[in-house]
Amino acid sequence: MSENVANLTGQQSRAVEALMRGDTVIEAAKAAAVNPRTVHRWLKDTTFVQALDDAKRRATRHATRKLSGALDTAVNSVVYLSQSSEDESVRLRAALAVASMLRDLSDHADFDERLAALEARL
Repeated sequence: MSENVANLTGQQSRAVEALMRGDTVIEAAKAAAVNPRTVHRWLKDTTFVQALDDAKRRATRHATRKLSGALDTAVNSVVYLSQSSEDESVRLRAALAVASMLRDLSDHADFDERLAALEARL
């Protein structure tokens, strides 16, 4: 648990949970048993906003891990289609997808290496 979440009241924590579910401010206020104006006020509070941002980062990391787990299967499927489909247009689209995925992964790896080098210099 981050320090920001630990500094929230129970009502604020419920509001963060509701906002993370995609609820509106009005729905988050109901979940927290407060007036919507209170949630709007919290959204201007540094600690509350940092806790909400922390929750978003945790959700993004979780989703990234899940997608990473499915990546190998997806790549294998696209490679299989690019080699084995009887439909020429499917083979072409799959081959283009393989090339695109390789370019994107290479760009990401290059970015990670450059970022690590910059961080090492700091």
